[in-house]
Amino acid sequence: MKQTHIHWFRNDLRVIDQPFTQELSSKSAFFGIYIIDPRTYKWLNYGFRKTGLKRFQFLRENLIDLQRSLRSLGSELIVRVGHPEKLLPELVKQHKASLSFMMEFATEEREIQNAVIKELKGEDLKYYSGNFLIEPEELGIETTKFPQGFSGFRKKFEYFTKNREWTYIDAPCSLPPSPVKGKTIKASHRKIDKRSAFPLNGGETSAKKQVKHYFEETQLVKNYKTTRNGNIGLDYSSKFSPFLALGAISPRYVISKLNQFETDYVSNQSTYWLWFELLWREYFRHAGYHYKDRLFFHSGIFQKSVSKRRNRVLEKAWMNGQTDEEFVNAGLIELQTTGYSSNRLRQNIASYFMHNLGLDWRIGAAWFENQLLDYDVYSNQGNWMYIAGVAFDPKGGRPFDIRFQQERYDSNGAFRKLWL
Repeated sequence: MKQTHIHWFRNDLRVIDQPFTQELSSKSAFFGIYIIDPRTYKWLNYGFRKTGLKRFQFLRENLIDLQRSLRSLGSELIVRVGHPEKLLPELVKQHKASLSFMMEFATEEREIQNAVIKELKGEDLKYYSGNFLIEPEELGIETTKFPQGFSGFRKKFEYFTKNREWTYIDAPCSLPPSPVKGKTIKASHRKIDKRSAFPLNGGETSAKKQVKHYFEETQLVKNYKTTRNGNIGLDYSSKFSPFLALGAISPRYVISKLNQFETDYVSNQSTYWLWFELLWREYFRHAGYHYKDRLFFHSGIFQKSVSKRRNRVLEKAWMNGQTDEEFVNAGLIELQTTGYSSNRLRQNIASYFMHNLGLDWRIGAAWFENQLLDYDVYSNQGNWMYIAGVAFDPKGGRPFDIRFQQERYDSNGAFRKLWL
């Protein structure tokens, strides 16, 4: 048995609810590695990079926190720049180590991990899919029968998990020592605008504080259903999504804390609605597992013909918040300034791009990938495809009446005034 273990961190930048920690009792040495893959930062033919600066800075905050946590437990996180399929086999061979990592299912992520698996054929290798609430194999939906709409998935999921007690894996008290010493990661220097609805630092420590703030200290979850369509300030929504996107917390951790709140305080429509929104995240993640490459087809899952139009002038004006709609402009300027946007604004911004400007939805989805602190490939693709009408919506697309939305969700103009 190999005495050294390496965990390749990806979108699971946490210590709590990590399956690999249960494998370490028989190991005498351990360290984690995060690999900055240059392909994640390449220039696209749309005129911008796959990953923008604020997203990279937020990632860095998460890595700083993870490195501190691992060191406090007696181990180490090292960071390397390069291709995982080259670096990981070299490390495994050098340290005569076993390797683990969290599985992903989108095209690029899957191709990279498959290349790693191919290079490590015959080695001691374990992989998990622990960013689900329920593993796809356990839920047992065949790809050919995966629900085209959310309601079908929700009904099956809720029936399957009825009366389930949600648990997560506690953080270990200690970890085996590392045979390598990593360089201390320098601060990210991300500037947080005072107007930002997400004025939080990245990392598991910050994530746990926000969960405690939302459930225990303020009990804001009791009113989530009535506040969730807000646009200004920290407390109109949970703000868990940036932490979930990078895996600073797991969905099972959040659900277990939500269930505990319902047991200790109250179970109402608002607590259910938070569960409902987390279930949307689960739906898109399961869709990614089943559909894989089809999540990136222009015609989507429905094989529907939609606009492929390019217009660089209109695209640039939209990205910079210089359209004919103030509500859309305010949302886009907020996004570019902070890397965050409310769910309500995202839907309006996306709808305007596709249905008002008539542009290729893939360009808008790529801009969100560049900008969003809480970018999650499955939710991002899923939501853009949903509004475009090429997947997940049997009604075939959701164009928004922007003026009606503005009057309903910013009737006093406070959001527009804040950002314009």
